[in-house]
Amino acid sequence: MSPEACRPVLKGRVPLHHQWEAFDFATVHPKVVVSLPPGAGKTTVAQLALARAFLEKPTGHALVLGPSAQLMRQTHGDTGGVLPGLKLGTFDSPGIGKAPRPGVCPVQVVFGTYRKLAGTGARGEARNAAGIPVWAATVPWDLIILDEASRIPPASLAAVRALARKAPRVLALDATPFGNDAGSLWKTVHAAGVQPWPSEYEFESRYCWRPEQANAWQSAMRLTAMGRRQVRSLVEPHVHGRTWPELMADAAARGDQESLRRFRFPERLPEVTLWAPLHPDQVEVLAAADADARRRRMRETPRATVESILDGCKLPEGSLGRYTRVDRAIQWMGDRRTEFGKAVVFSEHVDQAHAFAERWEARGFGRCLVVTGTAKKQERLDAVDAFTNDPEVTALAGSSVLETGLNLQASNLQVNLGISWNPAREAQREGRVARMGSRHATYQVLHVLLEHDIERAKLRTHERKIGEALSVLPWRVGA
Repeated sequence: MSPEACRPVLKGRVPLHHQWEAFDFATVHPKVVVSLPPGAGKTTVAQLALARAFLEKPTGHALVLGPSAQLMRQTHGDTGGVLPGLKLGTFDSPGIGKAPRPGVCPVQVVFGTYRKLAGTGARGEARNAAGIPVWAATVPWDLIILDEASRIPPASLAAVRALARKAPRVLALDATPFGNDAGSLWKTVHAAGVQPWPSEYEFESRYCWRPEQANAWQSAMRLTAMGRRQVRSLVEPHVHGRTWPELMADAAARGDQESLRRFRFPERLPEVTLWAPLHPDQVEVLAAADADARRRRMRETPRATVESILDGCKLPEGSLGRYTRVDRAIQWMGDRRTEFGKAVVFSEHVDQAHAFAERWEARGFGRCLVVTGTAKKQERLDAVDAFTNDPEVTALAGSSVLETGLNLQASNLQVNLGISWNPAREAQREGRVARMGSRHATYQVLHVLLEHDIERAKLRTHERKIGEALSVLPWRVGA
């Protein structure tokens, strides 16, 4: 089916060239991974695939899965407005997930989360050996869409894979499919049901090596030099990847003024890294954590434990230096207050985000809103709306809940109070600010790190993982 046949179906939305390009790739290849940068409109590609599926088979069924209920609610609502002719539902909709007859689905498109698919489900809901609800396992899905596929929980991977193997078409969408390590690339392509694709054991034994250090923050699956070339040849037919520089250069080369106008992508200024001193008590705790990690293998020492020790060690009440990251960030931002409008502050810890808000308002820089995982859906939406439209709100601080699914392009300064081991999280954070339709010509990224070897190891890990991604994924310029 030609792309032109799908054009009239999308109500009020005109896809851009790079979205048609990704859709064409998914049309030619039945099971693919499409990687577009944050903010480039992956949802529109999914909606084009849905339009094509139901133009070909009006009585068919499609399943759309994602990592969080919030993201799926947004996608569900957006799809309902763009494709009003389709009957949509979720796992919690009436008649779905309440033990309906096997093979029966009362709607055309079902939206749900990966955890819900392979979770405990509703009381009395029948599940098969793979943990999938019987009704979902027996519905003849014509299309399965996996949003943010690299974030599929390990416990849900077998269930997703089981459904993907039976579906004639699978579209896996991701902004950063190589975000964490070589294993995340394997998981993304494996979940899409691509054949032939080695099992995780074969993938690791043939293409990867695992360092022998017992250091919890250095041991991770890595590709060998030969493995990079071989994995690239495996994923080439199944992965369509584009980056923002490629999209901009491609649009300029084609003279595509509509894409350039709608991109309105701010220019990235050189990023800034500030080093914050450690409190003496923190040095002692970190030294103990480092010694303990060296005595254990990585798989026996959860990485999150080391990260929580790094930032979350509890010092005596009133200790100086408890929030040295916050103090360094506010000092730097205060000296340059006239150079930026609003700021988005990402923190690894809730108490750190609240401390930033208190100090920010105490300096008289305006209101700072805080959004954490305990905030309800409407509270998050209200906070984002106030941050975007209220001139008195000059900063928005929060935890990882701010990293995905939000439009925060009212800001032109992104502040990271610490970084993770996963460069995909940093890319997702930046994608909240650097998005199409930004009001600003430029934006800047500020990292505030502690003076410790763990932080420097994170930076080295980022460089290595990003280098592996660029060497493996088949990024393209032009159609």
